[in-house]
Amino acid sequence: YTSVSFIRTFSESLNKNYRYLIIGFIIFSAAVFAFIGKPVKVLILAGALNGLILPLVLGALLLAARKKSIVGDYVHPKFLLATGWGIFSAVLLLGAPV
Repeated sequence: YTSVSFIRTFSESLNKNYRYLIIGFIIFSAAVFAFIGKPVKVLILAGALNGLILPLVLGALLLAARKKSIVGDYVHPKFLLATGWGIFSAVLLLGAPV
């Protein structure tokens, strides 16, 4: 449902037919699981891909939170930035090859 909620923002026609998008997404997901036949492996692969994407996106967001051209006059609290960079570092370390 979250994926469809994101996709439906691209156009008004997608937004009007979001119910069909949800049904299509469910059918597509079921077909992938049926074709591969091992849902646990698919979930592990999805988790691994998320682990690779997370540090990139988090780093970009943390950098964007400091740019005046993006946030204007808003000043992000320093403890939140420090926490974010700490989590960024931890995720990088956890994802590094041994």
